[in-house]
Amino acid sequence: SEWKILLVTGDGPDSGTEATVSLVVYGERGVSRTLLLGSGESHLFKPRSVDSFRISLPELGELYKLRVGHSGVGEASAWLLERVRLKPAGGRPLELPVTRWLADDRDDGDTWREVPVPRPGKRLLPVVVYQLSVLTGGRAGADTDARVHASLWGERGDSGARLLHRSLNNPIPFQEGQMDVFRLEAVSLGELRKVVIGHDGTSPGQGWFLDRVVVKVTGSELDREYVFPCERWVRVREGSGGVAVSALVDPGDVGELYKLSHHRYVVSVHVGERWGAETFAGVYMTLYGESGDTGCRLLTFNSTFPRRAQTDSFLVEAVSLGQVRKVVIGHDGEGYGSGLFVKMVTVR
Repeated sequence: SEWKILLVTGDGPDSGTEATVSLVVYGERGVSRTLLLGSGESHLFKPRSVDSFRISLPELGELYKLRVGHSGVGEASAWLLERVRLKPAGGRPLELPVTRWLADDRDDGDTWREVPVPRPGKRLLPVVVYQLSVLTGGRAGADTDARVHASLWGERGDSGARLLHRSLNNPIPFQEGQMDVFRLEAVSLGELRKVVIGHDGTSPGQGWFLDRVVVKVTGSELDREYVFPCERWVRVREGSGGVAVSALVDPGDVGELYKLSHHRYVVSVHVGERWGAETFAGVYMTLYGESGDTGCRLLTFNSTFPRRAQTDSFLVEAVSLGQVRKVVIGHDGEGYGSGLFVKMVTVR
């Protein structure tokens, strides 16, 4: 279906952003892909601007939330988003107030905001503050200085990957034996089912020993705590397909929910033979199955970047997805010659 979306930027002199802005839309039947709307470097998202876009959405059913965010790249990436207007073709517009900063150095330090969508005859879903207590293990070398990201998953979708960089109780996060507390805002996810947590370490052997994550839910109908035990290294391995690892919910904390098993997926990316098939951009991939998805994973190629007529294989660890249904692969468009010609992707 065709939709028109308007994004209204605040009127302060530094309210605009030069970063690349993205949108994700959630409905009762599914979720859209991440929609890249544009970059502030191309005369968009300036102070007091109203930027209009036309987007095409799959059949998502009744919409219940959207997530707006940006890449955080650039000297002037902070953005004050006043409101969002969604209008379906031939339908009535939906006004969604925001009035929040999307910035790593303002407000709560998050570059993503979730907004509930009004639904006729139903209450508006609340925006919930999730308090994440992340315990780094006490063994030698357990700490990390990499950028750590986490996403929460529940019966109403996921929070998207959020950067955990502003510890509420420690000046330097993720030190050996240290518990760090973070806040994450999202439209209520309902009962939590899993956490996907990882880091962007780029050197082989750079690791982090994650003991557990405790999530406390406040400001919703589900005030409670969930324990996500991990007790394992989250490290970079050559050809690992990124470093994200799924921490499983302790079944004692989620009632009837069974404990999902881990699974290792071997993903092979076959680059085509035609001229210009390779890219210098960062390549990302998500596996989707009947039980969810892996989250977006950065692919670390054996030769630094994917080359023409080359096949690279990656080990992707995740909570079992059940039957794999699709693969979404893309890149960040950075660097010279960012186009990539993919011949095929195999998963086993």
